[in-house]
Amino acid sequence: MRRKSIAIIVSVIMLLTLCSFSVSFADTAAPGQVKISSVKAKSAPPKVGKATVTVKWKKLKGATGYQIFVKSPDGDWDCVKTVGGKKTSAKFKTFVGKHAVAVRALKNADGQTLAGPFSKAKNVKVKSKMTLQKYVKKHPAQRKKAEKIADEEGVTVQFRDNDLIYIYDLASLIDANSLNQEVINKLDAGLIQEQPTFMNVIKLFKKECKIGGVRVVIKYTHNGNPILTRIFQ
Repeated sequence: MRRKSIAIIVSVIMLLTLCSFSVSFADTAAPGQVKISSVKAKSAPPKVGKATVTVKWKKLKGATGYQIFVKSPDGDWDCVKTVGGKKTSAKFKTFVGKHAVAVRALKNADGQTLAGPFSKAKNVKVKSKMTLQKYVKKHPAQRKKAEKIADEEGVTVQFRDNDLIYIYDLASLIDANSLNQEVINKLDAGLIQEQPTFMNVIKLFKKECKIGGVRVVIKYTHNGNPILTRIFQ
């Protein structure tokens, strides 16, 4: 009889231990994947060049917060907003053009914040009645002037929504084997030094053309292969 009682006690202890382990594991597990319901953007006033984007998602059980990430053309994924776990939508402002939006859930456990996988990205476009691209199309003489100046400097110029893109191909200046990280860092440092110049260009578009939110995108390539991209906005 005593042996039977001991066996029951041992079984109960083992069961409690297993239950304790399961609860602990659940508490420290990262949250699941968020599912975005919709992403909508308002139209941007031309002189502002930015508009509000609203993203909605389905609530995820156990989430204590959510992070909203945006990827603009030529840019990296950036976290633009963090909201509480009771939220199922968020608003943020971004530039004219196409963007990808993703959301991931957060969970507080054992004094740390765990992040779940990113949702499937959804695309959205912020539109405007007047953009830089529309402006140069409406004023072909100014476009040709800009292209001529760029050509003289050995640069290709492109207009995309509110983006002024300069493409420098280094193939005629440097061998591909010489493009090490040190050279790339020097190129980037040079661009950073020229930041005031690019910012003045942005201000000029707003003042003279009444177009706000212009981004200057500088791309270094080698025979068309991307080497370095930096955005000024």
